[in-house]
Amino acid sequence: MSSDPPSERARRPSLPGWLAGRSLRTRLVLALVALLALVSIAIGGLTTVALRHVLINQVDTQLTMGNRRAAEVPPWFRPGGDPPWPGAPQPGPGPPAPEPPRGC
Repeated sequence: MSSDPPSERARRPSLPGWLAGRSLRTRLVLALVALLALVSIAIGGLTTVALRHVLINQVDTQLTMGNRRAAEVPPWFRPGGDPPWPGAPQPGPGPPAPEPPRGC
């Protein structure tokens, strides 16, 4: 009554060989370590996927904004465009060439 008859013990499923001689504490610790490893791997994978998604969206947004800024260049910055205000200096070929020294 305090112990099972031999026939009842024989019908119980046995543990795999490497767990058979371990104590309950050891088996529980091993199970918790395995569970912690699986959860850590899952969290790491999800974090990597989420971070990649956020960074790619950030680069896409920056490229889109740069493209919009380039398309919205005021006409006075374009070659042959009108000046921004009346009487503004027209863009020319560049600064005048320096004069050669006199008296040489």
